[in-house]
Amino acid sequence: MAAAFVIWSCVAIVSLVLLIAVDLIVVRVIGKARRRRQQELERQWLPVLISGLEQGSKPLPAIEPRDMAWFFTLWIRLHDSIKGFNEPLHRMALLAGMDKAARRMFSSRHVRDKLLAIATLGRLRDRSMWDDLVPLTSHRDLMLSLSAAQAIVRIDAPEAMTLLLPIIARREDWPPATVAAMLEEAGTSVISTKLADAIFRAPASQAHRLIRFLGLAHSDVAVPLLRVLLREVKHVESITACLRAFTDSSDMGAVRPYLQHPRWEVRLRAVDTFGRLATGRDEERLIAMLSDKEWWVRYRTAQALCRLLSRDLDRVHQLRTTLSDPFARDMLTHVLAEQGAA
Repeated sequence: MAAAFVIWSCVAIVSLVLLIAVDLIVVRVIGKARRRRQQELERQWLPVLISGLEQGSKPLPAIEPRDMAWFFTLWIRLHDSIKGFNEPLHRMALLAGMDKAARRMFSSRHVRDKLLAIATLGRLRDRSMWDDLVPLTSHRDLMLSLSAAQAIVRIDAPEAMTLLLPIIARREDWPPATVAAMLEEAGTSVISTKLADAIFRAPASQAHRLIRFLGLAHSDVAVPLLRVLLREVKHVESITACLRAFTDSSDMGAVRPYLQHPRWEVRLRAVDTFGRLATGRDEERLIAMLSDKEWWVRYRTAQALCRLLSRDLDRVHQLRTTLSDPFARDMLTHVLAEQGAA
């Protein structure tokens, strides 16, 4: 009985190993076949698409349904890499029936196909899908929501900004870099006043997610607004967002009080702002910050001082010898060594 059990266990293990090996071989074979097919299609279609850019609205050869997803990928890659030729690419796509195929693919249950369809429809500026795309901007799935947001920005940037800015304020999961790229694509003239309005309308706990993008707005909108916000906002996140976005070197008086803020995160951002915008008149304030109780504040202060006095390193070395605070001396020595100027 025991011997039979051992034999059948060995048979089962060997069968399982063989099954896994066969599965791996099949996956590898299919993968190689798919890559060969993609290479073949790229050799066939890339010259056709590029020649279409030069010859205008020339009908494209028929595209097999099984190749449509890959064709979308190639078209998107070309669309994003060749600036200034989007209109001919759009005409070729419409002649090839990509808009109809993308609408069909949008209904797919597979997220990958839906994402590809959304990316294509956005670049085609397909207004007919607007009502389907807008609800997806609030979808809990990060990729679906971001893809839909990017698509509606491409379709109608002004209307999209009205819809998206309150969502941007709410969404903690949307990466700031991706949001900034969307806002840049929409354009400064589109986002400036809408962004300012959205900041005032946003709940105090969410406003910082919009304030951080004020650097993308027109300065004649952003600078006065930042002055007002720095006086009025109370949330630490909003204060640090204002300090990060501040670019007006002529109005550093609005920033100076935050060097003494009780929260070290705020003092850190204030020091960073001084590092970007300070002049020689602010040297003494930065020297005082070298004695801050928080290591990171002292570190950024030393970097800011070295940047401010970069043309007079002798002054920095002299300052290091005259500082009475050992923590301040050590930090200045540390930063000078980092910069190879110790």
